[in-house]
Amino acid sequence: ARHPHDPTRDASCYPPLTHPLVEKDWGSQFPRTWVWLQSSHFVDPDTKAPVQATLMLSIASIPWPSEKRELTRFRGFLGCLYAPQHGGLYPFGTPTGATVESLVVSDNNSNVEVTLRSARFRLVVTASGNRDEAVLLHGPTPGGEFRPFVHEMLDASVAVELTRISDGAVVFAGEGSLGGLEIESMERGGQALLERGAG
Repeated sequence: ARHPHDPTRDASCYPPLTHPLVEKDWGSQFPRTWVWLQSSHFVDPDTKAPVQATLMLSIASIPWPSEKRELTRFRGFLGCLYAPQHGGLYPFGTPTGATVESLVVSDNNSNVEVTLRSARFRLVVTASGNRDEAVLLHGPTPGGEFRPFVHEMLDASVAVELTRISDGAVVFAGEGSLGGLEIESMERGGQALLERGAG
């Protein structure tokens, strides 16, 4: 059988109950520098058998207290891994007290490596896409205009490993495909600022 949304792919390679991601943004401002990624198509790294999992991660350089009255910056992030057959939902984000242990952007903003840590778990994510074939999306600029400048790579490969901090046991490992990946900055030195995590 062929996949209903991509006739060039065999539908058997997809999990039968993949959980899609739906997002809604609120607010009147937009980060100047950010990394966003998502994938819902994962296989076991060893057996290549489909596994049910969804990953979403968004990391941005946030001005504080506001863009107009910026005194400093902090690296805010929000993400989660949902693996129903491996314990369920694992949230990571600034509101939960989790931290970004490392973040490295490379290959002309087409590759990112991130390590996140919560109180009990560590999540290592590597994502890589093809920026030359990215879809160009409209986004708000610092000047208030809405222009096409966001390169969303829709062919990203994603590798993820979730380990338990107490004993180092691997809770979940997966290789994802057809992921969405954005690595963007509208300011000089923005990605270096995001990697350092401070203003």
